[in-house]
Amino acid sequence: MARRRGSAWRYLGLAAAGLLAALVAYELFALHRARQATPEVLAAAAQGELKVVDVPKRRLAMLLKVEDPGFYRHRGVDFSTPGAGMTSITQSLVRRFYFDDFQPGFAKLEQSLIARFVLDPAMPKQAQLQAYLNHSHFGAVDGRRVIGFADAARAFHGREFAELPDGQFLGLVGM
Repeated sequence: MARRRGSAWRYLGLAAAGLLAALVAYELFALHRARQATPEVLAAAAQGELKVVDVPKRRLAMLLKVEDPGFYRHRGVDFSTPGAGMTSITQSLVRRFYFDDFQPGFAKLEQSLIARFVLDPAMPKQAQLQAYLNHSHFGAVDGRRVIGFADAARAFHGREFAELPDGQFLGLVGM
């Protein structure tokens, strides 16, 4: 009887090792696909009306304090990030540009791997911050998607981004 029990544990261990190997292979393939898509992602991310140099430094500091305090220190992933459900700015960009339909679970693992090993090494931090300003999703107003802080300023406050008082800017950050 003890021999049968040991044999069952052995097969269970082999099955677990096989599943782990399959997961690793799948994620390596996902990283390969992401690397192939990155030139298009970088071109799309560079589009937008806001430039980081045009945003006051105090506002950038407010944004980073709320969304990703370790932004300039981490390499795409920071699980201590309080904003956006432990999602760094880099991970948010990965979700926006690499996923058509992001579903939590294994996609979070893939998102983290792409952020760490694909997007962060390929995109300077200032470019990531600019892409975040221009491509963050703010929901929809009257059936129209609101994308980027400039669009959100007009949609929710009826003014241009540069005209927002700090309180309204922080309201957008909180969204």
